Amino acid sequence: MFRSTRYRQPECSRAKVTRRDVRHRRWLDGAIAGVLFVLTFAVRWPFTGESFWIDELHTSWCITGELSQVAERARMGNQQPLYFWCMWLWQSIVSPSSWPSYPAECLLRLSSVLCVSLSSVVLFRAVLAVGSSFIAATFAGLALALDRNAGFFGTELRPYAVVILCATFSLFFAALLLRDPRNQRLSSWIGLHASVLVAALMHITSLLTLAPLVVATTGWSLYRQQSNESINPDHQLTGRQKATAKWHLLFATGWLCVAVAFAFAQQDIWERRDAWSAFGQPKSLYVMWTLWPWLAWIVIPLLASILIRRLANSHRATTPIIASSWLGTTVLVFAATAGFILADVGGVPLWHRRYFIAGLPIGCFVLGTWISTLQAARSYEKLSIGLGASCLILLFWTQSSIQTEIPPRVASRYWIYRGEPWRESIAHFQSQSKTTYSSGKSIVHLWLDPDLIEQPWLAGEITDSPLREYLSLPIRGEYAVAAKDDSQTVVVHVLGAKQPHASWQNILREQIEREPSAMTPELEEDHWLLTRNLSQQAMEEENRTAGVDRAKAMQVRRFRNLTLFRWDVEPTR
Repeated sequence: MFRSTRYRQPECSRAKVTRRDVRHRRWLDGAIAGVLFVLTFAVRWPFTGESFWIDELHTSWCITGELSQVAERARMGNQQPLYFWCMWLWQSIVSPSSWPSYPAECLLRLSSVLCVSLSSVVLFRAVLAVGSSFIAATFAGLALALDRNAGFFGTELRPYAVVILCATFSLFFAALLLRDPRNQRLSSWIGLHASVLVAALMHITSLLTLAPLVVATTGWSLYRQQSNESINPDHQLTGRQKATAKWHLLFATGWLCVAVAFAFAQQDIWERRDAWSAFGQPKSLYVMWTLWPWLAWIVIPLLASILIRRLANSHRATTPIIASSWLGTTVLVFAATAGFILADVGGVPLWHRRYFIAGLPIGCFVLGTWISTLQAARSYEKLSIGLGASCLILLFWTQSSIQTEIPPRVASRYWIYRGEPWRESIAHFQSQSKTTYSSGKSIVHLWLDPDLIEQPWLAGEITDSPLREYLSLPIRGEYAVAAKDDSQTVVVHVLGAKQPHASWQNILREQIEREPSAMTPELEEDHWLLTRNLSQQAMEEENRTAGVDRAKAMQVRRFRNLTLFRWDVEPTR
């Protein structure tokens, strides 16, 4: 397909470049990068004030206590501690007391918003380094800025936004290495391996995507060196090339040590892998297609690039651009295929988009590089803009960012949507709980059903103290439940995962049978249940099987997937 595989600089780099052109290029580079950063930040900031959902509440709980408690709390949630140490420090910087005008959710999620905003700039530079095309690099940055998945994870108080940033930096260093395989800097290799290592320390599943990226970049570099030696038999290895070979050996040794360390550190999580089986197993082969927007990222730009260059009888796309395009495409497809096989056949329940999130910037990078092939072939600026715009529209359509069924103003509110208003439900509980009794004292019992994967399958109350503390994390962190005054005492209980609504009522009925005098509307103790993901059908079935009873659970309010109940006693007639 290509006339030569030897490296040649793009046409623009061989042309005579004046000092004015350099200044103009730098100004354009900085202007586009600034616009991408502001745009990425602006489309995410309005969604940072939403209530934390259950995973984010785990982060909030981890960073609430002392620094010495962070690692253990992260481990209880099957997470690595590095991100939570960083967030513990971040919380001290953006404390709500120092910034009272902003909700705590906005201040904490700001870290993720900044990471993804910076990622769009780094991605722009990565595509620009390979293809020298401002059009292609801009569309790559826009794809990341406006991607709905990048919007969700870019406003989430979890390590995935940092993983996106690390993956983008790894792409940038890989682009520098692919740009000129004959003149590679050791700093680029160190940057590539370091960024992948940090991503793995943030979340080990990032290696599923970034490890193939490192292997592919190293393999291509060695292949190009071997190709140069075959073309030039008298070619002698320079001192830099000999040093690079030694560094490759050192990097491989280092990663072997890292793998051994991860194997020991993640042993506890590996033993609890069955907990993810409920959502980490692929249902069919079709889930591979829905994992990423393959049409917008790869299929359409790849076919368009091949078709346009063949029709124009132009094959002058340089080797670095083609290599980057195929390398990114191969890494994405390999990561998805390997993840599917591991989850479906290997018994490793990791089939969830968040575990492949390092592939998101790679997909946007591939989109940009395929557009760059048009720029490198000939001056097809209009076709490049048309192809990039078409791919962006297709991306928005497949991710339901463009909807015709509902008004745009309504659809824009749910572009990033979590739907777990813990803040509102806990605030409602505290506002409605009793405070006055004949005795002058009140005890409020709050029973929790958090629907966490670590929640054991049993009916009744969980008595294990460390497990109970972990499962009650929704009311231990940012939304901590506190007594209204000195006359009120709040007692927190946690239920098992087996029929929590029914087991809660059974526990209280047994208590009434032991103490018949408690069957009175003027209860000295108030009992509430806050349950997550309890279906209406399950609740109605439990109420039917419970029979007619003067003491029963009364639904107070439903907050999307959270439901608040209060134990009610009908007065004696």
